Amino acid sequence: MATKKSVSVSVSPITSLKDGAYQQATAHSKIRDVANYCLENIAGFPESLPDESRAQLYEGYQLRYAQNNPAKTYAVINSHYVTRTAEHDDKVEKIELSVAYVMSFTSQEFGKLKNDNPELHGLVKTLRDSVGTYCSNRRLDLVRMANNILAEKEGKAKTRTANKDFDESIIAMFETFDTKVKTAKKRGDVTADDQRYKKAKIAFLAIWKPNA
Repeated sequence: MATKKSVSVSVSPITSLKDGAYQQATAHSKIRDVANYCLENIAGFPESLPDESRAQLYEGYQLRYAQNNPAKTYAVINSHYVTRTAEHDDKVEKIELSVAYVMSFTSQEFGKLKNDNPELHGLVKTLRDSVGTYCSNRRLDLVRMANNILAEKEGKAKTRTANKDFDESIIAMFETFDTKVKTAKKRGDVTADDQRYKKAKIAFLAIWKPNA
């Protein structure tokens, strides 16, 4: 099986609250960039995520997880797995548990391993579960950001729609009150005098738009 060459990523240590805030803001901007990319390139995102797109995202998440969690080598002693140390000579059977290795198992292979080698299955399961949780959380981060972006766009669209000129606002106001006075009168509201309202409306518009 071909192995991917690991990529070294330099992470700047946090030197102060100001520096930490800057790094946080930078990370936020990067998540936003990725979310925008997903919105532009994945049909239906974030409500739906095709299997192919999910697989590509998870490959990236797993790469990052592997950078932060180097592979561990175990020595096999009397069919038991112990963390390999310098005391174990080269003749001792060993196995390296890396993110790529534990995630390479198909569901069927992983299930079979539980019967064939329960102890190895337990080690593999622990790392697989940790990787799975990490990937799921990063996907949810992306979905939340995409939803925020869509909400912002929707809010801007509503704002543009609401920016009517004053004449349009006057007309909209009277349309609303035309309905309200009728509803209030049917409800028995004695202050909802529709005839007086009509006269007041005519008088207002006679001054505001005398040539209309």
